[in-house]
Amino acid sequence: MATLPKTPPERGAPLHRDNLLGVCASLGELTHIDPLLFRVGFLLAMLGLSFEMTIGAYLIAAAAFFVARR
Repeated sequence: MATLPKTPPERGAPLHRDNLLGVCASLGELTHIDPLLFRVGFLLAMLGLSFEMTIGAYLIAAAAFFVARR
């Protein structure tokens, strides 16, 4: 398992370009939890709750992280 940095990313730091929008990776960096757990959580939310609601929450989180890193 990869180790996560102990400090939050610097303002203006580039997003993770190897991910779709970097939401799960950013959540992992902020909480020091493996991003895989967030990815599984989003998948379970899509299957168990509502696809549209989960995608909406994901896009809102992506927009929030984009604005916060600018």
